[in-house]
Amino acid sequence: MRAPASLLENQLERFSQRAGRIRQDLYYCDVSAPNHATRELRVGVRAAAYVYTAAALEALVKDCVTGLLQQLNTKTLSAGQLRLSLLSLIRSPDFDALRDASGMRMWVRRAATLESCQDQHQELFNLAILPLDGRTIRSGHFESLWSIFGFEGDPLPSARHKLALKDLADARNDLAHGDVDSREIAGRKDVTSLLRLVAQIEDCALHLVAAIDSYLAKDLYLR
Repeated sequence: MRAPASLLENQLERFSQRAGRIRQDLYYCDVSAPNHATRELRVGVRAAAYVYTAAALEALVKDCVTGLLQQLNTKTLSAGQLRLSLLSLIRSPDFDALRDASGMRMWVRRAATLESCQDQHQELFNLAILPLDGRTIRSGHFESLWSIFGFEGDPLPSARHKLALKDLADARNDLAHGDVDSREIAGRKDVTSLLRLVAQIEDCALHLVAAIDSYLAKDLYLR
């Protein structure tokens, strides 16, 4: 069954609206008359494009993962039905507790945790436990999501998109940490190249949404 429009398409629409505003700002600063004021504006707009695009992607990824878990919680699934990789989320508190166990108690807890992976009662995903680390989204985040959930296909559309995510994350972090002057960052790409970067990030967003849509439609969350 295809995921409801409200689950994924709303998240994608919010992202697309944010990306659209970023494009409009870049178009504006590209056609503005060349004077001191607009030159300063161009620096600010180009630098801000990295920050706003990274924030929009981070919000989309978090919203989509949360929405996916909400959808799985409606399906009355047991641990014994779920693909094993998903139990890294379901049993996350148990795995964390193992770090504090020692001696024979440690072995008992390990055995109990593994045995619980065959439980037949309904399990619910804790929406506060997401396989994200709060850092700027890079290719590694997509690779982890593909590994944990078991989505079909490759984590990213192409190697170019992996590089685009790196460029975006590096520039965003340089700005956020104040390590590099905004003028230097703004000069890394012209407006055309920045627009291409935004488009590639949109491709990554579409790729994730399509993967989740297919995942739910094909029941790939089952063993």
